[in-house]
Amino acid sequence: MYHYMSSRAITIHQKGKKTTGGLTKRDLVVSKSSGEIVSKAKMKQGKESQWAIDTRLCRNDLGLTGMVLFNVGKDGKALYKCVQERKENPSRY
Repeated sequence: MYHYMSSRAITIHQKGKKTTGGLTKRDLVVSKSSGEIVSKAKMKQGKESQWAIDTRLCRNDLGLTGMVLFNVGKDGKALYKCVQERKENPSRY
C-alpha cells in the first residue's frame, strides 16, 4: 500500500505503529539540517560526540559564524587546528 514511503516516514506520519527496526513515532525525529527522519538516540549521540563538542567550542573561541569548511581558507585551517589541539590535549582546556 505505501510502497513509495520509507517505514520511518510511515511511522512518523501515523500510518504505521513501528518501523522494521522496532522504532515507534516517539523514537523518531526530523533532522533540522537535512530533513531526514532519524532516531532520537542517534541524533543525541552525534551531538554529544567529542569532535562535535570541540568544534562547537572552537567556533565560539574563534568567533566564527555561518558555514566554515575544515582546512579550506584561513578560518577553516584555524578551526581545524584548534579542534586537533583540543583532541590531542583535552586536559589543557
